[in-house]
Amino acid sequence: MERTAAGRFWHSLSEVEQQELLGLGQRASHPPGTVLCHEDASATDVMVILDGWAQVCCGTGSEERIVALRGPGDLLGERAALMVRSRSATVVTRDAVEILVVPAEGFAGFLEEHPRAAALLEQQLYGRLNEDRVSGPLERIGSRDTEWTGQNCSIFFTDIASFNDPGRTDEDRRIVKRVMYEVLRDAFAESGVQWTGCHHEDRGDGALLVVPPTVPTTRLVDPLVSKLAVRLRSHNRRAGDVVQLQLRAALHVGPVTSEEEGVSGEAVSQAARLLDAPILKSELARTGADLGFVVSHFVYDSVVKHAPGSVDPLAYRRIKVRVKEAKTKAWIYLSAGVGNRTPELRARPSVRPSAPAGPLFEGDLKVEGDLVMGNKIIIRD
Repeated sequence: MERTAAGRFWHSLSEVEQQELLGLGQRASHPPGTVLCHEDASATDVMVILDGWAQVCCGTGSEERIVALRGPGDLLGERAALMVRSRSATVVTRDAVEILVVPAEGFAGFLEEHPRAAALLEQQLYGRLNEDRVSGPLERIGSRDTEWTGQNCSIFFTDIASFNDPGRTDEDRRIVKRVMYEVLRDAFAESGVQWTGCHHEDRGDGALLVVPPTVPTTRLVDPLVSKLAVRLRSHNRRAGDVVQLQLRAALHVGPVTSEEEGVSGEAVSQAARLLDAPILKSELARTGADLGFVVSHFVYDSVVKHAPGSVDPLAYRRIKVRVKEAKTKAWIYLSAGVGNRTPELRARPSVRPSAPAGPLFEGDLKVEGDLVMGNKIIIRD
């Protein structure tokens, strides 16, 4: 996909103008896969790309598309200088990027003092409105997953707890879902997993992410889990009851098959069943944890037990799972919480998580049917 020609604002400035603008902002460097801004997020600053490339994306989940590329000299978020206080698109770095971040008020003042720069910005805005944003089919993010067919990939499933609670409006659900994607994107970037390098599908109240086989599964345990927990805690500390976000997440590893409609395979189905385990749902509701994380026995035995850093294998508790006719084990981890906060539970007393004490569930958890088909999971002692 070729970069669109929208003009290079920085390179059109005089040396004096460049030095003045440098004095108004701060330089920042970001690795590949970093989200510089989110669609619909508050716009409080303007960015100038000094080096590297970024892609402009619209939509979420499986509908996400790359609509433009920006490179050295280009402006990002210039709408903030025009008192437009929301981002029109998400911008993600394609490689290592160096940017200049200028507060919106400072940039607006710069334009007032430099009419020529204001005219350049006006020309750029006009050019972007009229540029040929699509030179062929729009690129689907994650389309490279066809190369992974038959290979062992990390499968990461998420689901928003109480998403369809009657206490939530459609607007509440839209907000919670947007926050989920923001949290996931940022946590993936901080964990060294490129969001745009993964296959992702929106599942209504959650998301399916398939991470390429070249990315170590360890990164989806450490530091991803702790990054997710921190960001969820930060959101829930400030959010009202109806937009609290409790997240369930499941991790499994196995071969996937790529099809035109998405990905499939026994490993994908296994991850979906783990995510839908009633014991995970009930423990998340009981403790009020921000994050309920379940991993297959294979992931626990080969990754969690040996992961360095912040991972404590003893914080994971064993559950027994029977998937159709095959018995297996899984392990769950609950991050710290502050009691019940989802709409259907907010009237109940808060209960703090108790310390792990061996297996969480001693009986068999029999799973019948399939999550995709909408069948329920039944617990039997």
